[in-house]
Amino acid sequence: MDDNNNNNNNNKVPVSYPFFISEMKSCAWILLAASSTRRAEQRCRPYAMLTAEDSGKPASPGGGRGKHTLEWRWRRRRRKRKRKKKKKRKKKKKKKKKKKKKKKKKKKKKKKKKKMKGRRRRRRKR
Repeated sequence: MDDNNNNNNNNKVPVSYPFFISEMKSCAWILLAASSTRRAEQRCRPYAMLTAEDSGKPASPGGGRGKHTLEWRWRRRRRKRKRKKKKKRKKKKKKKKKKKKKKKKKKKKKKKKKKMKGRRRRRRKR
């Protein structure tokens, strides 16, 4: 293990993601980042040594992330899918189809025009 990495603890700097990946690839060390906002805590120890009881959480790439792991993401996704299916099943009650009433067309009666003869006019019906 390098001495340089151990001296980095006094000036803690937020660790960028690409640096995190390169560090993992180069020397298989893990950076336990508490969160993206808090300053990353650098611990230099071989990746294989990091166990579940060590961090108090399941060993996963990225260290102590708790439920922010792939496994948990899948679980959540599965649960969500199940919930959606359940809701759909509840919604799928058969609705009775309403029969559309056909409108009857009224036949228009043709009015007969009365011819006006002389002064005799047609009176209006009241």
